[in-house]
Amino acid sequence: MSFLKLFIPVDGSDNSKLACQAAVRMAEAGNKKVILAHCHDPIPQRIQGHALEVLEEDLKEEADRIFKECRVYFDQAHIPVETLVLYGSQGPTLAEAADEQGADVIIMGTRGLGNLGSLVLGSVSNAVIHNTNLPVLLVPEKKEFD
Repeated sequence: MSFLKLFIPVDGSDNSKLACQAAVRMAEAGNKKVILAHCHDPIPQRIQGHALEVLEEDLKEEADRIFKECRVYFDQAHIPVETLVLYGSQGPTLAEAADEQGADVIIMGTRGLGNLGSLVLGSVSNAVIHNTNLPVLLVPEKKEFD
């Protein structure tokens, strides 16, 4: 099976960076496209006007910081990436976006910086697995890439 389009959810955690390192290895083996995705919790509808603009700008800056940290791995290997900022319940939203982007595989860390709900309801990676028909490659904590 050939994975030509890689979809990597990132949250700034060390484990999402490990997933990026694994994705670089796969991309170096001939993959055609890499998409980094960051998902924010949904913005409550009661936030409107200037407060909404400020919040959206803050969230965009956070995503840009996370993408910059992860992009380093791909830049070093001269692999171009696209970025995608999403809003919604992390697991289902990431799974749906991977499907919509035509991804062949989702690569993600096993532990991240998910919201408090993930501690109660299960991890984001677990939610992604249960909301997609795509293969999901989970990179374990403390995996070392040479």
